[in-house]
Amino acid sequence: MQRTRKAPVPNQDQSRIKLDRYIENEVVMISKVTTDLFLSMGKDYSNCLGLYHFYCYTGRWQKSNQPYATTKFVSQGIGWSENKVKRIKRTLRQLGLIEDVVVNEETGQHKSYIKVNFLYFPSDIDCLNLQDCPPTQKTTPSPKNNPPLPPKKDPPNALSTNRVNALSTNIFTSKSETEQNKPPDKYTDFTEWFLQAQLKAHGNRAETITPNLIAACTATLDKLVRLDGFDFEQDVISVIQWAMEDNFWSGNIFSLAPLRNKKNGSSKFKKIARAYDQRAKFIPGRSLSPLS
Repeated sequence: MQRTRKAPVPNQDQSRIKLDRYIENEVVMISKVTTDLFLSMGKDYSNCLGLYHFYCYTGRWQKSNQPYATTKFVSQGIGWSENKVKRIKRTLRQLGLIEDVVVNEETGQHKSYIKVNFLYFPSDIDCLNLQDCPPTQKTTPSPKNNPPLPPKKDPPNALSTNRVNALSTNIFTSKSETEQNKPPDKYTDFTEWFLQAQLKAHGNRAETITPNLIAACTATLDKLVRLDGFDFEQDVISVIQWAMEDNFWSGNIFSLAPLRNKKNGSSKFKKIARAYDQRAKFIPGRSLSPLS
């Protein structure tokens, strides 16, 4: 009788390992929210996505989320005119996807870098469990086709921008800790829809969409419901959607975050809701009870 050899069980000390990949095999991940931003640009969708991806690609080879990429370098790299690069770069800057950073070098010269926001690489994060890690295949990169790699050093924090929470060991906190006070996903979905709609309607006047802004707006929606007693679907959504189309309030509500800020004893949301109650046609017998 043949015995079936059991697969080796990984030691607990080995359950946390780093993905070992070469740069040319890595995936650049772009989130849904960022993709929605590109889609909102209409005919410039492919141009914005292409330039943003090129900055991501350049940053990865330079081992930084703040690559050195001049307009001339980008123009030669993707075959665009310098004027087109400047135009699309301006759009990415307005969307909050990139920032211009001027650094004073040790030589006394000023050098301009491009800070790429929302840049994420899977190999910058430890695997939580050995079983979850995909098998790795090491292939020797060809020096003829690939630029030389810089000396090995500690991996950069690919999310170290003032717009994104930096990676740290705290990212691996348990679900019970991170989700205990997490607002419902529908608040985040509505926030993303609202910010994108305002950006499309008002352009540069709208708020720059960032993870921090989304989190702040979502937290405000949660407090309007949980602490102030408003119904999310019937009160919050109805009032905000009306305000977005109102002649006065449409230009005074670019973010949901300050809706609970009080002035003269009344929050901004309650002021908008009162205006909505007075001007909009309510179903008979229905009113915003938290306003009373």
